[in-house]
Amino acid sequence: MAYATGGVAYTGYDFEITSTVIPDVPDPVNGTMVGWTVGGGVEYAINDNWRVRGNYQFSDYGDKTVRAYYSTIVSYDELKIDLKTHTVTVGVSFNW
Repeated sequence: MAYATGGVAYTGYDFEITSTVIPDVPDPVNGTMVGWTVGGGVEYAINDNWRVRGNYQFSDYGDKTVRAYYSTIVSYDELKIDLKTHTVTVGVSFNW
């Protein structure tokens, strides 16, 4: 059996930026992004009890510009986050 899937994707991000101007002062940057996802897969029944499946999913969360401040409000960098993910899963299931 083959199938397709799609919908809304949601993720969070959390990282630290360390300045080369002011070392040892990391600036945490975090937030959430919402985008879209599409994918598909196949499932095969080996017999009445065993099944195997594979799935691929692509998610695009868009882009976002964030400001990373250093020790003061005056000193910052603007960073563009452009987040996309590719996910491949495989599975085996047993039904009794």
